[in-house]
Amino acid sequence: MNYARKRIAEIKEDRRKAISRDVSVPKCAAILTALAHPTRLLMMVYLLEGDATVADLLANVGGSRSGLSQHLKEMREIGLIDSRSEGTWRIYFCNSNEARIIVRWLEKLADQGKILQNSFIS
Repeated sequence: MNYARKRIAEIKEDRRKAISRDVSVPKCAAILTALAHPTRLLMMVYLLEGDATVADLLANVGGSRSGLSQHLKEMREIGLIDSRSEGTWRIYFCNSNEARIIVRWLEKLADQGKILQNSFIS
């Protein structure tokens, strides 16, 4: 029995190290909070596929231009995304390796059927 308890403690410690190695817990919590809104999560998925303008995001995500701008502002303030100017266009892109890790992890869960499509979106 003593061996089992020791082994369980080792496994728990290995998991803690694996999580803290890739993503800090406070940063992870902030990212998950930001991505808790379905529109922001969908925007991040599109931005992970490639850079996009507001018009591109509107076409893929929907909603209003002002609403989308508010979401972009929030995501930019916590460092998930950034932008650059190209002529009169503003191009947005993912700026957070932690967000990439988290979204890819969520995609794996969805691929495995552990997250049901539209289960959290009304």
